Amino acid sequence: MDFSVHRLTNEADLLSYHAQMGSAQFWTFGNKLFSMVLLMKPGETFRVNNLVKDKNRDLFIKLLCWFIQSGATPDFIFNDSFTVFGRQKEVFKITQEKKSEK
Repeated sequence: MDFSVHRLTNEADLLSYHAQMGSAQFWTFGNKLFSMVLLMKPGETFRVNNLVKDKNRDLFIKLLCWFIQSGATPDFIFNDSFTVFGRQKEVFKITQEKKSEK
């Protein structure tokens, strides 16, 4: 299984979903997804297939790519096949160590 075809290659892909769904529905979906992801603990992962219906997979993966690319938090990652998403332990630990040094 490989979902890498769904990765975000340009933000225009998201704009087309925004136009198609309407702003309210698009951001309701996105905000629920981002809220869930931000609650993940370091080291926690999930399989994309376990959380999203096939019809929403493309948008789900593209939004998570956008979330990662936004740079708001450096510790989220997809595996190479975009089937597993997770919050890394190492980045979180390094960030905490840098804060401790100050």
